[in-house]
Amino acid sequence: MVTRLHVVLGGVYLALAMPQFAARLRARRPSLHRRVGRAAAGAGVVAGATALVMMSLFPFSGRATWIVAGPFACLFLVALARGVALARAGRPREHREWMIRAFAIGTSIATMRLIFVPALFAFGEATDERARGLSVVAFGVAFSLHAAFAELWIRATRVRAAAGA
Repeated sequence: MVTRLHVVLGGVYLALAMPQFAARLRARRPSLHRRVGRAAAGAGVVAGATALVMMSLFPFSGRATWIVAGPFACLFLVALARGVALARAGRPREHREWMIRAFAIGTSIATMRLIFVPALFAFGEATDERARGLSVVAFGVAFSLHAAFAELWIRATRVRAAAGA
């Protein structure tokens, strides 16, 4: 049940969050942007919380799951909460940055799979021990790449936004 809730609401979060970055939607339909954003944030909070529950109840890679994925799950929830608070405070530039961080972490699970599955084939026989080790490495690499790219993107676009203001 927890896994199903995580997967379904994670998918809802990703589907609703992606169009939120469209400037045309924000400019032409701000009330729709707010409504969809609230739904996306709500789905994201549940998806993030269920990720923490799943890591606690059945950590695929044992303690390493918490060490590697736990901080990113927490950062995802913090980024969503901070982004929503900044939107409510009328600080759209900062809101945008925190939502980029949340989205980057949310999408990193897809990259994790793109790393993990080929690595299983590349390293020969897929034993449980090898799969657990590769899983935690793939999580770490994917989360780190996405977080780094998000920060680079934020900084690059922040300079342009400030220059145009």
